[in-house]
Amino acid sequence: MRIDKDKRIRLKDIAEKAQISVSAVSMALADSPQIGTKTKHRIRVLSRELGYGKDYATKSNDFSMLSKKEFPRFALVLLGTRLTDEAQGSFLHSLSINALTENVRIEVVAIEDVSDSSKVANTILAYAKNVNGFLLSGLVDIPLLDQIGKTNVCWVVIGHIMAFPGFFPMSRGGVVTPAEQEMGSLAVFHLIAHGHKRIAFICEVLPEGLSHYRWFCGYRLALMDNGLTPDQSFVYIAGKKWAGGEKAAEEICSMTEPPSAFVIPDVRIASSFIQAMRKNGHEVKPDTIVMGGNPDVVNHYGLADYPLITADSDNVSLTAIRRLRELCENPSRHFAEEVVPFKTYNMSNLSQNQVNQYKDIIKQKGA
Repeated sequence: MRIDKDKRIRLKDIAEKAQISVSAVSMALADSPQIGTKTKHRIRVLSRELGYGKDYATKSNDFSMLSKKEFPRFALVLLGTRLTDEAQGSFLHSLSINALTENVRIEVVAIEDVSDSSKVANTILAYAKNVNGFLLSGLVDIPLLDQIGKTNVCWVVIGHIMAFPGFFPMSRGGVVTPAEQEMGSLAVFHLIAHGHKRIAFICEVLPEGLSHYRWFCGYRLALMDNGLTPDQSFVYIAGKKWAGGEKAAEEICSMTEPPSAFVIPDVRIASSFIQAMRKNGHEVKPDTIVMGGNPDVVNHYGLADYPLITADSDNVSLTAIRRLRELCENPSRHFAEEVVPFKTYNMSNLSQNQVNQYKDIIKQKGA
């Protein structure tokens, strides 16, 4: 079964027509200051001609009606990643549509190099003078949130705060996150249902408290919940590589008792791993792997028949925008964390009742 593609006009359709990048289209529709006025106008006109967002724009279909007086201005700050990273495409697409629906203006900025924390903080604080709130994603830490808190600008972290899972600074902010620990647990549960007990975990990086770390926690918890002892030799961290599955494949192929199944929370790592295993004479079949990622990227890598657990980008972006708006409108309001459900593809051996039941078990154990 292949993943159904969205038949509505998407950012990539506009990008192809305009002959610019998807990220540039997203920034133009979000009224980013990094895009020129003429380009913004051309993209807005083209988007209307193609019918982009017509099924979502419940309050205004005319991008030209956006103004500082009518709508709050938020900044989406991506920390430790590139704006052109293909993994961001689905989320930026959803964010652009939901910003229109919710009557907010969103500027997008990516800070790839976060090695100098003072420089990062100064860049973000410069934006604080011109925005009502921040949406923060990626390598977000407590010192940065403390700095933002001093400006009295509201913020919402999309994902988690580094090294402090569940910790909430007492300032005008909160966390909106996919249920990533449950995602990692459900991946293991699915593979165990297919008869596997020797299950490996492969990812790019593992910053404590963030996405892959929480997938990893769910992976370990699910193994122990099923009476299996996590084997550290089955855990491979590729390092800062966008497609680092080759080395993991080499190590696994050299084992006398290799794992029979794999949990890989990034489809790009999964793709390189599958290709490397194939070169070594081992076919990774769909019933031996569960991936994380978004459906568009999965289709791009030709892996649409493989089991996939993905964050609900529409739900995450909409929830984050609404929570940030609520904080701006009512500064005394306080919420620590809101967990958003995820989606699964090609995991038909699990009924929805089984999925819900297993999620409840994980939550009771401290997820």
